[in-house]
Amino acid sequence: MGNRTTRSVGYNISTKAVGSYQRHVLDSDYKYQEGTEKEREAWQNAFNFSDRPEYLASFLDCEEEGKDINIDITLGPENPQNGKQFCFHVNVRNISNEDLSVDVNSVLYSHFYHGKKHKFVTQDVQNNQLIKAKSGESFKVDVPFAMYNEKIADDQMSMKISSVVRINKTQKSFCDTLDFQMTNPSSVEIVFDRERGTIYEPMNATISFRNPLPKSLSDVHITIEGPGLVMPSTQKLNGEIPPHGKASITAEITPTRSGTKTLIVDIDTAEQKDFKGSADIYVGYNF
Repeated sequence: MGNRTTRSVGYNISTKAVGSYQRHVLDSDYKYQEGTEKEREAWQNAFNFSDRPEYLASFLDCEEEGKDINIDITLGPENPQNGKQFCFHVNVRNISNEDLSVDVNSVLYSHFYHGKKHKFVTQDVQNNQLIKAKSGESFKVDVPFAMYNEKIADDQMSMKISSVVRINKTQKSFCDTLDFQMTNPSSVEIVFDRERGTIYEPMNATISFRNPLPKSLSDVHITIEGPGLVMPSTQKLNGEIPPHGKASITAEITPTRSGTKTLIVDIDTAEQKDFKGSADIYVGYNF
C-alpha cells in the first residue's frame, strides 16, 4: 500500500445556507466529532457489520513504521484561474533517518465531473533525486494556458494531479493525488438602472462580459433568468469577443413578485461554456 488517506470521507458535509450563498456546515448533525470515543465506536460498529472483504481489515492494521516518505501537493495560486498560467509543487519529505535517492513521477490530466479521465495535460519526471534524512525537496511544474487550453473535459473544468515517489534502494512507492477545478474569474457584471424594483414596472439591467481568456470567443449566447424577475431568455451576440475584450447587452425586466430577487446570467461560447454571474435587487410595491 503506497498511501492511506484518512481525511477524505465524511468531512465538510454541507448545504447552501438559507437566505445566502454561504456554506452551512452539517457535520455535527450527521456524526460525532472526529476522533472522539463515540465517533470511533460508531465507525467500528459500521465496519463490523459491513460486507467488506476481510482483506481490507489488514489495511487498517498498517503501522506507520516502514513509512519513509511524506508527499504534499500544493497549487500556485491556490485557486487557479482559467485563462492564466498556474503551477503545482510536489513536496517530498524524507522522514527516515537515512538519506534517500528517489524517483518522482507526477502527471496532470483533466477529468469529467464523475471522475473519469479525459486528457493528459503534462508529466514531470525527476530521477535519482537525493533527499537528506529528516529533510525535504519541492519540485515545481509550470502549466501555461496553452498546455491545458484544449484539454478541459466539461464545464466543471476538473483537473487531477497524481504523484508517485519511488525509493530506488528498496523499490517502495508512495503516492498522493490532488483534485481541483479551474475557476472562471468574475467576468460577468450586472448593473440595474435603479436601486429598487417595483412590481409590474419595467426596468433595465445592463449585462457586461469581459473575456478572461487570451483567445477570441465566438458564437456567444447570453442567457438570463430570475424567478419573480424575468422568464428565461437567450440572446446571441454577433461577431467575436477578442482576448480580454468586452461586450454588453441591455435586458428589460418586469418584476412580478416582491422581495429580494436574483438575476442569474449564464454565458456560453463555442470555446468555453458557463461563464456565470448574478446580482440581487429588492422588489417592492408602488403605494
